[in-house]
Order: sequence, then C-alpha cells, then structure tokens
Amino acid sequence: MNQSQRGRLLALCFAGALSAGCSTVERRADAIVGTPFQNGGLSTKSRELLQTVEAMKGTAPQNVVQDAKNQLALDFSSVVAQCKESLDSNDSKLQRSNNWALGASIVGLIAGIGGSALSAQASVSKSTIAALSGIAGGTNSLQNQLKQSGYDPVEYAKRSTTIREAILTKTKEFQEGDLERQQAAMRDLVATCVAYS
Repeated sequence: MNQSQRGRLLALCFAGALSAGCSTVERRADAIVGTPFQNGGLSTKSRELLQTVEAMKGTAPQNVVQDAKNQLALDFSSVVAQCKESLDSNDSKLQRSNNWALGASIVGLIAGIGGSALSAQASVSKSTIAALSGIAGGTNSLQNQLKQSGYDPVEYAKRSTTIREAILTKTKEFQEGDLERQQAAMRDLVATCVAYS
C-alpha cells in the first residue's frame, strides 16, 4: 500500500468513525408521565388531603393539616429524587460530550502535526498531506456539528448547575413554607427539572 492509499484509508476511517458516532444522539423520553413530576409532583393522597384542608377553610383539625404536610414532604422527596436522576443523566451526557470534544481535538491536532511533519519529507505524496490537512481543518466544523447534535459540554454543564441550584433553593422554600408555599416550591422544582433534564 503506497502513501496515497494510506492517506485515503486514514481519511475514510476517520469519516466513518465520526458519522457512526454522530448518529447515536439520544432522543429525550417524556419526563413527566409516570414519574413523580406528574401532576406537579402531587400524589393522589396529597391532592385528597389538600382538598380536605381547603374545604374546611382554616378550620381543619391540626392532625389533618399535619397529615397533608407529611404527605407533601414525601412527594417533595420523590420529586428531588427524580431531579437527581435528571442531574445524573445530564452529568453522564456531559462526560460523554467532553469525551467527544476531546477526541475530535486530539484527532485534529494529530492530523495537523502529522501533515506538517510529513510535508517536510519529499517522499510523501501530496494526497496524504492534503488528507491530513483536510482532517485537521475539518475538526472545527466537526466540533460545531457535535454541539448542534446534542454533544455540547457547556450546555450540559449549565443544565446540571441549574438543576442543582433549583434543588437547593426550592428545598429551603419548601422547608420554610406553609402548605401553599410548599406546593409552589414543588411545582417550581418540577418545572425546572423537566425543562433542564
């Protein structure tokens, strides 16, 4: 196999590996139905207890109000656990997208260095040098395509940060609030986790 054929084979292998990797972008499943996010985080039992408290318009016995608070706390815990699953999923995607970005950078760097080094040798064919230079030059386009295809590490880092901050903020609001504020904190946390999962 001569230098020209090796250069073409290298370029073909590189393009095939990239197209195979780029086609595996995951589609996001529905993040609400069948999860604690459904119905704003409220379980059927919580809805029933809250309806009872509301129907009594401030005259509900303390034990009924406490039962509602206890059930809301269980629901909130389920929502936080689901948010942590979203966070773990984002962190996993962040790691994978970092690996893709690093891999593309390394391939571009090696191709650029290889093309430069080989251009100094008279025995190397121009097509090999052109192939390596093309790979090195195409790395930026590849990285932009990876970002547009859902492999943007910056986006996943932002999502994870937003979810973490929401968990901290809404947990504090939930702990300090009455029944209405607790429900609002839970709805807000559900909205954030669904939007950024």
